[in-house]
Amino acid sequence: MDVRNRVALITGASMGIGAATARALAEAGCRVALVARSTDALTVLAEEIRAQGGQALPLPGDVADRLTAEAAVGQTLQVFGRLDILLNNAAVGLHRSPLGAAWADVERLMAVNLYGPLAFMRAAVPPMREVGGGLIVNVSSIVGRRAVPRIGVYCASKAALERLSDSLRLELAPDNIRVVTLYPGVTDTGFNRHTLDVGVGLRPGRMRGASPERVARAVLRVIRREPRDAYASIFDRAFVTFSTLLPGVADVILRRYFASRGQH
Repeated sequence: MDVRNRVALITGASMGIGAATARALAEAGCRVALVARSTDALTVLAEEIRAQGGQALPLPGDVADRLTAEAAVGQTLQVFGRLDILLNNAAVGLHRSPLGAAWADVERLMAVNLYGPLAFMRAAVPPMREVGGGLIVNVSSIVGRRAVPRIGVYCASKAALERLSDSLRLELAPDNIRVVTLYPGVTDTGFNRHTLDVGVGLRPGRMRGASPERVARAVLRVIRREPRDAYASIFDRAFVTFSTLLPGVADVILRRYFASRGQH
């Protein structure tokens, strides 16, 4: 898809991948609607984009609330007149075993990571149909394809988002609405500072990953090329491919890796 003069709605736009992608899309000539809980962060980002000659609409709201999706799509249509691209990027983490995590945290994570994207897709599809099609990009994770210890609930939410994407890709094809799933790996963002419960999983500071700007460039490529699914880096693809071809070996490697860091 040529992003010039298109309209994109981005969830989780206040920081990290979402903010970097908003900047990249705006620079490429796309009008962007920005959704996140932080009013201040969205306002600053929107002003930054406008100062560079772009068009941005801050839409504060909680993606876990389905009414946020309906309101955000409605306001996007009211201001920009159409909706061409939906980027379901918002997510929260939970760095604790599924066996010990607080149930309220499990429910919150699923509300943001799975039910939120579904609510935004339900709201976005009708106006996309009206203009003859559109593009939905769902940001999953490599751990949705190859789970790792101690973040099982997060892994499950991303795997479920992948299955949801696969189903809707087939269902929406007659409407010319394309669905792409992106699988980033570890990304060097503020994500770890916004987990629901930092337990004994992937502890903040243990890993450095790709920059948000690098992943944003991958998102832009995905939007332009519209593959069925995509990875943010060659390493991410290699990790998933290796784990798929040799799952037993991957189990041993991951078990030893996390055990060496006291994460049993």
